[in-house]
Amino acid sequence: MAATQGPRSEDLEVGDEIPPITVTPTIAQLFLFSAVTWNAHRIHYDAPYAATEGYSAPVIHGPFQGGLLSRMVSAWAGGTGVIKRLSYTHRGMALLGDTLTCRGKIAKKYEADGAPLVDLALSVETQSGEVTTLGRATVAFPKGS
Repeated sequence: MAATQGPRSEDLEVGDEIPPITVTPTIAQLFLFSAVTWNAHRIHYDAPYAATEGYSAPVIHGPFQGGLLSRMVSAWAGGTGVIKRLSYTHRGMALLGDTLTCRGKIAKKYEADGAPLVDLALSVETQSGEVTTLGRATVAFPKGS
């Protein structure tokens, strides 16, 4: 499968939004994420157990949301851009049944060592508009792109 062509750095402007992604995680995804990350805390995949800890549904992992941000930035960058840095911090909780929308906006555009770089401001929010995760990413583009 060929990589998709990403944006050309010369066409990007501060304030431009990148295409969002929207995901409604399933219990199977939460269970598998717990398994692959060796996270045995049952609040993420066992609804009756999550209720004993006061949650109305299993809790969507913070790093799962970080992975969604990475997925969105990678899809936008296509085969052209390379993620150089990605960080995120959690500000709220998301539960099974929530629909998560990841958003990104170009916060800064500059060059380093002759290569175009773009800093992105990122967020994850629930269907009610509650921001659960904030992040930043730096994407490098090839010279002349």
